[in-house]
Amino acid sequence: KNACEAEGIPFACSEGICGSCIIEVIEGMENLSEFSGPEKDFLGEMETERLACQVVIKKGEVKIKF
Repeated sequence: KNACEAEGIPFACSEGICGSCIIEVIEGMENLSEFSGPEKDFLGEMETERLACQVVIKKGEVKIKF
């Protein structure tokens, strides 16, 4: 979350229920944490979308679009 906030991604609830922080992962999905419960409930395109307030970069590089 901190890395995303530093890049200017907007956050509202920070709990994964409002959807204001949806990001599209262009590269590096394999470098991210497992999907959280709120992400599984909220997201439609789980192959490319994440909630920035829920996701953690585990290793490597990740390219996103927001």
